[in-house]
Amino acid sequence: MQGRAVSELSVALVKGMRLAHPEFLMVDRSGVGDDRRFFLIAADGRQYDAKLGPLQAVVPALNERGSLDLRFPDGQTVSGPVVLGERTAGRVTWDGDRPIAGRRVVGPWSDALSQYLGEPVELLEAVESRRAIDVAPITILGDGSVERLERELDTPLGSRRFRMTVTLSGLEPHEEDTWYGQVLEIGGCRLRVDGPVPRCAATTHDPRTGVRDHATLRGIVAYREPIEMPDGSVVKAPFGVYATVERPGPIRVGDRARLL
Repeated sequence: MQGRAVSELSVALVKGMRLAHPEFLMVDRSGVGDDRRFFLIAADGRQYDAKLGPLQAVVPALNERGSLDLRFPDGQTVSGPVVLGERTAGRVTWDGDRPIAGRRVVGPWSDALSQYLGEPVELLEAVESRRAIDVAPITILGDGSVERLERELDTPLGSRRFRMTVTLSGLEPHEEDTWYGQVLEIGGCRLRVDGPVPRCAATTHDPRTGVRDHATLRGIVAYREPIEMPDGSVVKAPFGVYATVERPGPIRVGDRARLL
């Protein structure tokens, strides 16, 4: 795998909001510690994610004092220390109403987000090690796959709209699909590639503004057949892969990636 290397790393402090792109990540058994640490639920408990386009335009950050900052598109920033209230739970509607446990985050953020989104919502901090991660703690995408889709749609897309933990350069289109069940070493970390990521409407939004701009989902379906997994399940619109952590360790931009 000479020539394959990490071109970008991504984490979402708040599920569905703008990604951060650090130069370095420390990966443990559950993934990246602050990735999907917080999440948002509607009044009826539905968990929100990046399919709600306007969320992608909100920029979250934990500052050096441990306070949570949310910067909105109009430039307003809402900040304060993270204080946790009572336990509650959201539900992941696309996954059979799977419950996701959390604690209410006491402070100005829920009111600000409710005003921004035009409906009552609550900000929660996940209380389980899985946090608000849907399937697997790490996701991987090759630049060749993005370039192939860009040719299909005849437009530049970039990789960020796919919201993957690790983006690798130097891959053939969908080369990562050939790694199922194998172990990939990146930097000091070893990851077992588990299977394809089924894509949703979140990829149709500009990753900075949250505005729907490209028919990426339609483009994927146009040239990618569903993938049948060994257990008989079928993954539609596959784009990128899931991975679990075999050996925790650091990953840096520029680290080489090799199959073991």
